[in-house]
Amino acid sequence: MNKTLQLNLTKKWFDMILSGQKSEEYRSITDYWVRRLCQKVKNGQYTIKHFDSIIFSNGYSKTRPKFEIELKSIEIAQGKEEWGAEKDKNYFVLKLGKILDKQNCNNLDYLDSKINLAKDTWKDIDAEEYINEVRGI
Repeated sequence: MNKTLQLNLTKKWFDMILSGQKSEEYRSITDYWVRRLCQKVKNGQYTIKHFDSIIFSNGYSKTRPKFEIELKSIEIAQGKEEWGAEKDKNYFVLKLGKILDKQNCNNLDYLDSKINLAKDTWKDIDAEEYINEVRGI
C-alpha cells in the first residue's frame, strides 16, 4: 500500500518544484514535524517513517493546483539557502523524484477559473486583484 504525505506550499516553492528547479523540500525539526514524519520505536528513539510520495498543493480551494511527486527519502541535514533553508540549520530534507500526477497546474486554466469565480461571486471587485491577494502576490 502506497503512503502519501500531503503538504501545502507557497506559490514560489510550488512552482520551483513543479518546474524541476528545486529537488528538495524542508521542514523544521519541531515536535509537530517529528510526530508527522517519525515514529517512536523504543527507549525514546525515533525512526523516520516511509512515504512513497508527496501531494503538494498551493492553497486550500477545491480547484487549487496540486501535484503528486515521488519521495526518494527523508534525511536530517542542512538545506540550501537558495531553496529557503537557514544557514547552518538542520531540517527534515525531503528528497524529491519525478512528478507522478498534476491537477489544475496549468496556470492559465487555474487563474481563469479563479477569475471567473471571483467575477461571478463578487461583481464589484477587481477579480485579478482578488486573485493576486489570494495567491500572495
